[in-house]
Amino acid sequence: MIDSTFSWLVATTLDVSLLIAAVWLIQATMARWLSPRFTYALWCLVVVRLVLIDVPSLPGGGLADTASDSTMGRRSALNHTGLIGSGFDSGSSNTPRRDSVVPQINTPPVIASEPARAATRSGSRPIALDPDADPPVATSSAATVSPRKSKPIVAATSGVAATRQAEDTATSLSWTAVLMVTWMLGALAIIAMMIGREFTFRRRLQHQRSPASKRVVDLVGAGCRTLGISHTVDVAISSLIASPAISGVRRPVLILPPEAEAFCDADQRNIVLHELAHVKRHDVAANWIFLLIGAIHWFNPLVRLSLTKLGEARETLRDFDALAAQPGTDPMRYAQTILELVTRTHTRRDPSPVVGFLRSGGEAKRRILMIRSFDRASGYRSGLIGLAVLVVLGWASLTRADRTVAETSPVAKDRTIVVERQDAVPTWRSSLEQKLAQTHIEVHFDDMSMVDLVAFVQGVTGVNFVMTDNVHEYSAPNISSKSISVLQILRRAFATSDLEYSLYNGAVFVGERGDVLHHYDLRLYNVADLVDLEEPEQGENLAELVTQVVGMHTEAWDRDDAQIRYWRGLLCVTQTDQLHDDVHRFLNMLLRKGADAAPMPSWRLEIEKKFAQKTNIEFDDLPLGEALGFLSQIAGLNIVLDQEFEEDSISLKLGDVTVGQALQWICTLRHLRTTFDEGIIFLSVRARTEVRVYDVADVLPVVRPSKDGSHLTIDIDIENENRDQLANLISETIRPESWHESYCEVHFFGESLVIVQTEAVHSEIEAFLASMRRALR
Repeated sequence: MIDSTFSWLVATTLDVSLLIAAVWLIQATMARWLSPRFTYALWCLVVVRLVLIDVPSLPGGGLADTASDSTMGRRSALNHTGLIGSGFDSGSSNTPRRDSVVPQINTPPVIASEPARAATRSGSRPIALDPDADPPVATSSAATVSPRKSKPIVAATSGVAATRQAEDTATSLSWTAVLMVTWMLGALAIIAMMIGREFTFRRRLQHQRSPASKRVVDLVGAGCRTLGISHTVDVAISSLIASPAISGVRRPVLILPPEAEAFCDADQRNIVLHELAHVKRHDVAANWIFLLIGAIHWFNPLVRLSLTKLGEARETLRDFDALAAQPGTDPMRYAQTILELVTRTHTRRDPSPVVGFLRSGGEAKRRILMIRSFDRASGYRSGLIGLAVLVVLGWASLTRADRTVAETSPVAKDRTIVVERQDAVPTWRSSLEQKLAQTHIEVHFDDMSMVDLVAFVQGVTGVNFVMTDNVHEYSAPNISSKSISVLQILRRAFATSDLEYSLYNGAVFVGERGDVLHHYDLRLYNVADLVDLEEPEQGENLAELVTQVVGMHTEAWDRDDAQIRYWRGLLCVTQTDQLHDDVHRFLNMLLRKGADAAPMPSWRLEIEKKFAQKTNIEFDDLPLGEALGFLSQIAGLNIVLDQEFEEDSISLKLGDVTVGQALQWICTLRHLRTTFDEGIIFLSVRARTEVRVYDVADVLPVVRPSKDGSHLTIDIDIENENRDQLANLISETIRPESWHESYCEVHFFGESLVIVQTEAVHSEIEAFLASMRRALR
C-alpha cells in the first residue's frame, strides 16, 4: 500500500510539473488569443491530472508517459493447475527425477530488477483462524512435531549478527515509509488548519455582522433572478473581511465590508453580480476541492502556484460573467468598480478559505487589462483558438502512449468470452472450496500415511472425505510449515503420487487416477471474436490449442467424458468445473491479447521484502532442511522443501548477502526450483509453469500483399514461416535448455504468441520482446 501510494505520488508530481510548465508557456505566449474561459480550463487540466488515480491509456499521449517500457507488465498469466487450481503438476509419470534436471534451469527466489509483472496467482488473501487460539497440530503418532536433529552450524559471531540484523531490519522504517509519513502528517496538518480557520471565521461572523441595507438586499434579489439562482442568498456586513466574498457551500452568504455600503448603485451592482456568479458556478465548493488538492501536494510549489493562477483566471472569468449579465454595460465602467475597491478598501489575507472579489493590487491590474479585451475575448476566433489548445493539451497530458501493442490494441480490456450455457454451481461446492482454502494450520507431517493425513484434514475442516480402498497403500509426503492452508496440503500431498481428488456430491473424493468420479459440465463458449466464422479450420485450431495448453499435464482430456468441439463460433467443452475455469481464463487471455495485467499480490510483495534482508551464513555439511529452517527463522519466511531432499547436506559460506541470494545459491547447488503459492515458498525439482499470451504483431515482419488478378492476397506460407522463425528465435535464445522439458512450449494463435514457461523465463521473454520493439521502431 505504501509503495503503490508513493509511486503514484512521484509519478503524478512529475506529470503535473510538466503539465504546469506547458500551461505556463502557452499562457505566456498566447495570452492575447486566449479568452479567460479557456485560460481557466487550461489550469483546470492541472487539477484533473492531480486527482487521476490511473491515467487512461490512449494512443499518442505524451506528457503522462512517465514510466519506462511497460511492456513487461502487460500480459496475462495462466498457471498450469491440477484439480482445484493445483500449483503442481499432478501426473507422477511426467515428474522428472532429480538426476534428470539440468542445473541451469533454476528459478531464482527473487529477481529485484525485473519489471512489473503479473502475479502467478491473483486470489484474495486467505482468512486465518481465530488469532487468539493456537493453530491445530496433528496429535497422532503419525503427525507429531518432529524436532530438528541439530542446530544450524554457523559461526558464533555470524549467527548473532545475522539474527540482530534481521531484528533491526524488521523494526526499522524504510526511507520510503519515512517520506510517506512526513507527507501524510504535512497534509493532515494543512487540512486541519484550513478547517480550523473556517470554523473560527464562521463563529466570529455570527457575532460580528450587521444586516445589509434594503438597497443591497434588493440588488441581490434582482441579481439572483438575472443569473437564474433559485435559492436565497443571505447578505451580511462585516469588518472581518477586506473585500466582498461568498462564504458557505449549502447556505451561501454574501459578505460585504462596511465600505461597500457607500458605493454607488453601479458599483454595488457589479460587486453583487460578480459574487452571485460565484454562487451560480459553485465556486466555494470548488475552492475547497482546490485547497484539499493543494494540501495533498503541499511539497510541490508548482502545484500551489498553479492553484493561484487558477484562482486568478476564475476571478477574471466571473468578471466576464457579471458583464455578460448586464448587456450594454461599458467594460471600463466595470473596471472603475475594481479601482474603487482598491482605493477605498484595504487588502489583507482572508481569515477563511472563501471566494473573494479582490485580493491584491496586482490582481486588480491584471483583471482590468483583461476587462479591456472583453469584446475581443468573446469572439469566435478566440474561442476556436482556445478550444484547439485545450483539446491538444488535454489529449497530450491525460493520456499515456504505452509502447506496448496490448495497450493500443483495439480489443478492450474489459471484453470477455461469453459462456452461453453452463450448469449452475451447487451451494455445497462453494462452501467446501472456502473451507479448504481458508483454513490455515501449522503442521509437521513425518512418515504419515495418506489415510491418516486425510483423517487429520477432515477433523480440522469438518469436510467430508470419501476414499477408495487402495488409498491405504500410499504414504503422504513430509510437510512442515508454520502456516499452510488445507488446500495447499492437498496439492502437495497429491502432486507426487498416483492419487487424485475431486469435489463430488458434497465431499472430497480420493482415489487412484481413473477411479475418481468428477462432475462434468457442458459449456458453450462464444469465440466468434477469436475466429473467422467463414474459416472453420480456425475454430478447430483453437480447440486443439486449448487441449495443448490447459490441463496438459493432467489426464483431463483423455477421459471418456471430456470433449471439446467447435461449431460455428461456439466452442463446446465438456469438462470438470476446475478445468472450465482455466479454459475460460485462457480464452479471455487470447481475446485481450495478454493486455490484462494482474497486480502483484500483497503476500508476494511481502516475500520479496523479506528476501532483501541481509545475513551471514556458514553451513558445514548441514542437512538441507535445517539450512532452510535457519533462513526461515531469520527472515520470517514459510519455506516448504520436497521431502526427498530433507536429509541432503549442504556446505555454504556467504557473508553480507541477502536472504534471497542465499536461497538462490542453495537452489543452484541442489538443482531446486522455487514456486510461490499464497505466501509459501515450495522447493522442488519442478517449478510451476504459467501460460502467458504476448501480442507480437508489431515485431512480426510485414507481409507485402501481392496482386492476384483483381484481388489482393497474402501468402499464408510466408506468414507461417515468419511466425515459426520468431518462435524458434525465442526458444533458441531465451534459456534454450529449459525448452527441452516436456511442459515448456510455444504456440501461435493469429498474431498472439502463447508460451508455457516458468515465471523466471517469462520475465526474460518480456524483456527480450521489449528490447526488440525498441530496436524495430
